[in-house]
Amino acid sequence: MTSPHRTRTAGRTAACAVVAGLCLFPLASCGLLGGDRGEDDDKGDRGGRDSSSWAYDEDSARYYRPELVTQSTDLVSTHFPGLDDVQRVTITDGQFTDPDGRELLPAPDDYWWQGVVELPAEQVDSLVEEARQLEASDGGGQNEPDTVSDDELLDVIVPTLEPELTPCPGGWIPLAGVEALTQGANISHGGDLLEIVVVCEGGTQLVTSARDM
Repeated sequence: MTSPHRTRTAGRTAACAVVAGLCLFPLASCGLLGGDRGEDDDKGDRGGRDSSSWAYDEDSARYYRPELVTQSTDLVSTHFPGLDDVQRVTITDGQFTDPDGRELLPAPDDYWWQGVVELPAEQVDSLVEEARQLEASDGGGQNEPDTVSDDELLDVIVPTLEPELTPCPGGWIPLAGVEALTQGANISHGGDLLEIVVVCEGGTQLVTSARDM
């Protein structure tokens, strides 16, 4: 999914070139949020990654490694245990501060992860219905949740995941507060802050962006 007016950086070009070579190993093997996410060694240097291979995405204001993705379902299972039948995932992660500019260990909330999750169409329909019921109860009977456009989603998602997205002409439905995904409005069941969690009505994709807390 692409946006004709979106600024393309050198990092975006690199991401498109390498995305075909997806890492099919678990997160720990890729160096993405592997092992105990609370360990200082893992937080401090992200498994010894060479910071020269980091790219910066101006639209989402975050640093990422274009070649690092995983199709492990571990994060999805931890943070969204209410998803019954996950068919495929693509996940990447990174940080908000410049990897070359840190002298001290960053705070836990410096780290983020994003994912595109393929679900059965009937499960997407169920999530949309629950979002509508929540909107109706919170909005005086109105049962049409606000939507997120393709362009708004692209402003949050890093280039690595863009090729995984399918367009959603009707807009993406936010799922904040949906019990299968969140505890409260925007905290995952695994305790991460959900910047965005949306599905496309009539489609099969759930897209999320989260950060450590």
